Amino acid sequence: AIQSFCHRDNSEAFVLVHYSGHGTFKIDDDSDEKSEPAKKSGFGGWGFRRRLNFPKDEILAVHEECCIVDDELHELLDFGPNVSALVILDCCHSGTMADLKYKYSASGGGIPRPVLSRKAGSEKKTHHRVVSISGCTDKQEAKMSQLDGETVGNLTKALLLEWRKAGGLQLPILTELFKRVQTQVQEFTSGNQNPQLCASF
Repeated sequence: AIQSFCHRDNSEAFVLVHYSGHGTFKIDDDSDEKSEPAKKSGFGGWGFRRRLNFPKDEILAVHEECCIVDDELHELLDFGPNVSALVILDCCHSGTMADLKYKYSASGGGIPRPVLSRKAGSEKKTHHRVVSISGCTDKQEAKMSQLDGETVGNLTKALLLEWRKAGGLQLPILTELFKRVQTQVQEFTSGNQNPQLCASF
């Protein structure tokens, strides 16, 4: 669906991409990611989770026969110069999954800072206007919750609640909306999920 949209004549379009599902990671094959402490997907022989430090690629595990690596997702999100895109990734290990240039830092006065997830010289190309909101950091797992009797991800729940309050979709993403959503998710999960905001500009 994303690929078909990219081949259309998209004049001054706005694209909303929402994924809520499984996310995982694998060892980085092309050595363009930095080493980072990560929680391994599997379990050890005694049933406990192990922490390993290795360069990794984050993955959207759409279903058994369809996995999208972060490098591939980054390429898919190149919609062209006249398109603004908001990408919502409500899944495990999704922090910098879109491989965008900047990461928003609430403690940095709202000024985007470079994402330090890639080795020097392997920076991705700059997209035009792409913003991503992720349910957690690259090292964290995203949990599920309940909303109106339905099972949804915590990030999706927080966004829906905020948009309902506002009476519809609003996009002051780099300021108040993200801060409110981040606070809600942290409250839902007792601080175990920390949503991330990244942008190409």
